[in-house]
Formats: sequence, structure tokens, C-alpha cells
Amino acid sequence: MSISVPTVCLVLFTLLCTLSGRAQKFYQCEENETPDLKVWAAEKPKGADFNAYFVYDASELKGIGTVLQVPTREEADFSLQFVDNKKEADFSLWIVESAEEAGWKNKNKEHLFDKFLNKQ
Repeated sequence: MSISVPTVCLVLFTLLCTLSGRAQKFYQCEENETPDLKVWAAEKPKGADFNAYFVYDASELKGIGTVLQVPTREEADFSLQFVDNKKEADFSLWIVESAEEAGWKNKNKEHLFDKFLNKQ
């Protein structure tokens, strides 16, 4: 399944990451805000460091890779911003259609979330 960049940006109003075995809540920064992390929407599944499965209710958060966008930075575990250039990103992601497909593909990037998970 191929997802266009505009679709990804729209869906990203709903994104990203987990390390500790539980799902994460994220806040998507506006252009004038400073994010905790920068992410690039991969063009193909093979190019992703992380597979994200989006949910729309906190009760659906179940595990690694299951993510929920929240409306405020205060509710989030971390903030992120999508970038247009892969070289600007801390990691790349691909949106998947099931929680079973979700999680880290590039284990070398898992450390990016350590400081955000430790604050909880």
C-alpha cells in the first residue's frame, strides 16, 4: 500500500512512537514551534525506521508502535514535527494498517525516545 505525502500529513494529525512496550501520545508541532523530534514520512515501507499504527482513542493504545495524537503539548509524551527532507529527520516512519505490524524496524533508533519515556 502506498500513501501519498499529503495523506500522510493529514493522517499525522493522528502519529508516533514507543519503546517501553506501551503506546505513546504525541503532539504535532506547528511550524513556529520547536519539536522534541523530527520525523520524515518514508516513501516506501522499506525506507522506514518505525511502523506506526494510529488510534483515535486512548483506550485503543495497546503496545509498541500504537500511537495517538493529542491536542496539547501538555498531554503528550513528546512532540514532533514532520519534515520534507529525510536528512533533517531523526527517524522515518511508515503508517501500517494493523497493530501487529507496528513497532521499530531500525532498533538503532529506539534510543531517541529514552529521555521522553524517563520523564513519566
